[in-house]
Parts: sequence; C-alpha cells; structure tokens
Amino acid sequence: MQLSDEPLEGSLVRLVLVSPDEVKILAAGERLEWFAEGYPREDDQDAMTLVSRTLEADRRWSVRHIIRRSDGLAVGTIGFFGPPEDNGEAEIGYGLVPSARRLGLITDAIAIAVTAAEAAGARVVAHTAADNLASQGALLKSGFVREEGTNEDGEWRYARPLVRA
Repeated sequence: MQLSDEPLEGSLVRLVLVSPDEVKILAAGERLEWFAEGYPREDDQDAMTLVSRTLEADRRWSVRHIIRRSDGLAVGTIGFFGPPEDNGEAEIGYGLVPSARRLGLITDAIAIAVTAAEAAGARVVAHTAADNLASQGALLKSGFVREEGTNEDGEWRYARPLVRA
C-alpha cells in the first residue's frame, strides 16, 4: 500500500484526506451529514492546525478522516504531524469518538497508515499518556514497542522497530 492522496483502504475503515473546505468545518466544530455523533472531537479540531503545514510540505502526510466502512460515517481522525523529519521519523496521532472505540477500528486505521508510511521510507513513532491504556494497546497490536523517555508533555514514546533487509 502506497502513501498517496487517494484513500487508504482497510477491512474496517477507509482513511480519506481532509479537504481544505473540511478543514474549516472541522476547525469550527461544525458537522456534516456523514459525521458520526460526537465528531469532530476537540482533538480533531486541534488536528486541523497540522493540515496547513502538511499541505505545504506534502499532502500525503496530512490528517485523514477515519470512516467506518459499516455505515460510511467519519468517526475520528488519524494523521502524521508532517512528513518525516531529517532522522526519517514521522509521528502519528489519532483518535475516535467514544461510540467507535473498542471495535478494532483504530487498530485497523493505525495498521493502514503505518504500512503506507513505512513503504514511503519513514519510521513511525507515537506518544501516548501513561494512563491511556487503550492507545497503548492499539500501538502494541500494531507492532510498536515502548522506548525510553517521554516527550515535553510527559507522554510515553512508542516506535515501530526498524526492519533491516
């Protein structure tokens, strides 16, 4: 699976880039008919600040809607904080509305996004709060391991191990 402007397809979700028009809607906390109840969340609104930066650098690395295949509703966002840094790392962030949690959706979304990012040559990292067991579980299921250290917010660092050919 290649990282592109096209939707990324999984078994449970589709990951569709947020359009420039949708950025304004999400940032304002407004809703469209294909948004699930509770979407956008505050974190989804905050993620819209990343879109302008990634649009300028490389749109493929921008924020995407997580669309649940079973009903076609957007239930959260996933994306990178931008293209890979000079060290080759790209940080991923994600979140779902409460009604979409614990159904395997975020694990599917992470797997799709990570596969595409790694195919583009990036090493994917993530940070999560020490008490966010659901996020930690999704990262572990997706092949991430906890590394030493935290970020400036005290969040634990997780990374996918480098695969050497």
